[in-house]
Amino acid sequence: MLQAFITLLSLPDSRFASEDVLALLDVPVLAARFNITEEGLRYLRQWVNESGVRWGMDDDNVRELDLPATGQHTWRFGLTRMLLGYAMDSREGEWQSVLPYDESSGLIAELVGNLASLLMQLNLWRRGLAQQRPLAEWLPVLSRSAE
Repeated sequence: MLQAFITLLSLPDSRFASEDVLALLDVPVLAARFNITEEGLRYLRQWVNESGVRWGMDDDNVRELDLPATGQHTWRFGLTRMLLGYAMDSREGEWQSVLPYDESSGLIAELVGNLASLLMQLNLWRRGLAQQRPLAEWLPVLSRSAE
């Protein structure tokens, strides 16, 4: 739990590497908060890898790190592929230059929704922790992040 909290404190400088984000779900309290079971985490590890997620929340996050954005291999890219795979078959081809990832079809909607909720929360925490503030204001911010 302590390691997860330390990881959360480093979010402003995070590249959101896929393995780092998924490692947070090894913390039972965090996994339970986002309704992700051990079995669900096994599926997510496979789907995240196969859908091409490597690092970066989205292209904006990649550019904030002064790195070139390609529109691929970010969490947004991977989630789009997974959700698109739920909506259509990959044999139908690309949609807006994105090939659906349909390996998980029926299982995907709720579990990927839970993953998306985690990613949105991490992004909110990242933005909140990146702001400069007086020392006295940090305790409430850190307390809210720990909840």
